[in-house]
Amino acid sequence: MKVVLAEKPSVAKSIAETIGAKERKNGYFEGNGYQVTWAFGHLIMLSSPEEVLGRKIENDDLPFLPHDIPLKIKKDTEGTSKKQYEIIKKLFNDSSEIICATDAGREGELIFRLIYEHAKCKKPFKRLWISSVNSDVIKNGFKNLIDGKEKDGLYLGGKLRQMADWYLGFNSSIAMTKNNGFLLRIGRVKTPTLFLVVKRFLENKGFKTQKYFVPKVSVTSDSGDVIATYQDKFFNQEEAINLLNIMLSNSKIDLQDIEKKETSSNPPALFNLAELQKKCNRDFGYTADETLTHLQVLYESGLVTYPRTDSRFLNEEMKDEVFKLIEDIGGFFNIQDLTVPLLLSKNIKPFNNEKVTDHHAIIPTVNLPILAQLDEKKKNVYLTILSAFLQAFGSKELKNVTTYTFFINGIEVPLIAKGSVVVNKGYTVFKDLFLDKRKSKEADEDIQDEEIEKQLPELQKGSYNYKNATLTESQTTAPPLLNDASLITLMETCGKDIQDEELKEALKGKGIGTSATRGGIIKELVDGEYIERKGKTLLPTKLGFEVIKSLNGQKILSAELTGEWESAITDIENGKGNPEEFRENIKSFAYEITQQIKSSPKLGFNPNETSHGCPQCKKGKLLQNKFYYHCEDDNTCKYKLYKNFRGQNITEKRLSDLLTKGISLSAKCKTQDNKPYTIDLVFNKETNQIETQQKKSGSTSGFNKKKFKSKRS
Repeated sequence: MKVVLAEKPSVAKSIAETIGAKERKNGYFEGNGYQVTWAFGHLIMLSSPEEVLGRKIENDDLPFLPHDIPLKIKKDTEGTSKKQYEIIKKLFNDSSEIICATDAGREGELIFRLIYEHAKCKKPFKRLWISSVNSDVIKNGFKNLIDGKEKDGLYLGGKLRQMADWYLGFNSSIAMTKNNGFLLRIGRVKTPTLFLVVKRFLENKGFKTQKYFVPKVSVTSDSGDVIATYQDKFFNQEEAINLLNIMLSNSKIDLQDIEKKETSSNPPALFNLAELQKKCNRDFGYTADETLTHLQVLYESGLVTYPRTDSRFLNEEMKDEVFKLIEDIGGFFNIQDLTVPLLLSKNIKPFNNEKVTDHHAIIPTVNLPILAQLDEKKKNVYLTILSAFLQAFGSKELKNVTTYTFFINGIEVPLIAKGSVVVNKGYTVFKDLFLDKRKSKEADEDIQDEEIEKQLPELQKGSYNYKNATLTESQTTAPPLLNDASLITLMETCGKDIQDEELKEALKGKGIGTSATRGGIIKELVDGEYIERKGKTLLPTKLGFEVIKSLNGQKILSAELTGEWESAITDIENGKGNPEEFRENIKSFAYEITQQIKSSPKLGFNPNETSHGCPQCKKGKLLQNKFYYHCEDDNTCKYKLYKNFRGQNITEKRLSDLLTKGISLSAKCKTQDNKPYTIDLVFNKETNQIETQQKKSGSTSGFNKKKFKSKRS
């Protein structure tokens, strides 16, 4: 019997249906000579330092850098992971052939190999390497299975990255925690990313704006008026006014040069994961992790191709199927008038084998969805991909651009008027075909550009009158605060603000994290309360500031150094470099960093402390974590007060009111069937828990004056 291991149950189901394994068993599908089973993501993990040592790790144990780190089964409350692992292990041992069908990327490869290694399986295996999970692609993938050894480099790179994170992450986090007396998580990738957020915040807040002034005049002609702008700016208002007075003393302006040329803009490249995450953050405000989550569901539903890709191009062998897909899209969405020109021109620039790595760019599959059956967020992500796909095969956008260069007698610097008219919309017809244009800063800038570059009236060289000589007042702007899109860009380029696409390409593979992990890194920093979201903006918290301040000048903050490690791992994946040398280098680095952290100054505050004492024992301090307030004496007192009370978050302000006044007004609670109601909270000094009291000022949605005993939410 051939055993197929997929990464998730949903993918296993799609594969099983395609290859005829339709009988459901305990933990797998069976039929047609196949048994198709699944993992739950990372089913096998590296053991923690405490598990390796067999005891609690002490400060003197650090840095703890064992050569071999044992594997363990992921723990869950119901033991589901262990049960599934035992099923997989038995199927492997009884199989005639093993087929790895986890996601075709580094993480998917690592998931399979760790299970294979932990099960002590020695049987050769084959690899299913596909970019989407629709039935035709799965069938073709099973016809073209590759030898599992071909992906040894990918597995080795994934394993070394995992070990590097273990050596540095565990040691530095434990050292920081023991140094400060409360839990702190830092790491090889998260900490330099946090540093980028703090650095940009300080640059923004420390920026001193400067006013500047730019003169403009309105040139009059029989054909129409033209606004001409002085081609320099004045930071000294007096100098600007002096120039303006010279302008006002004249009334004539000479048009000395006319330039007319056709300009073009090429269609944008297809999406890789990073570019899609940026686009969805700008257009819809989705976080990077949120976009990946929706994208993964679309992939597992067979609607788009593999999401965790760095490439923006397609394989040359895909030409026929891609143009057939464009034809199908035209018919399905009734836009043949727009897609037929794409089929006639057959633009082949999106195809480039040399620029495709493990996976090609993200595109729709032949499984075209009924849009009404997708929720709004998944529909937005899908249509963004669809729009970009059609744009990539469109023609250039063509504009006729006219530039008038004027001079005023006695003034050396010219005044310029520039305008344009679109000759051929080209690929831009697909920009907003499916999605409403979002009201955003980017959209506002587009509108301003359209106003600036509108068509100019026809003028000839010569002398013209002008009027309305005025000064336009503006000011320099601070570097903008980061959002998911701009932070991902900085992570890609080791913290460098680079606009040039060629320079960005040169740094590819040397950034912080990977396309697959950057969204998760940002989410971990938010969840750990090192950074916070204000709308789209990412801001450092007080805790984030203090961590960076404590680590000031240490190598762990270096984005460039982190990028070098990422590059070295990528080289090893591609058969270059020495894995053992890398392991020893990262251990030496972890040793140095851990020693630095052990001697670093403590943070200026403890985010877990409150300003209150324990209401139960009246002796210890009242501390907090993400879920509850508790006495610092966890051994004797063991007092807990949960932060979630019937849907209302018990903030420190509410806690203070409850402990000092005995009451907190107007809490927004929810019933067991999720209906909202407003009620006052009171603190019972006998039980030291929260209870409810009818809101004195009005109705409480049917609740009477009687108190309701506090329940843990």
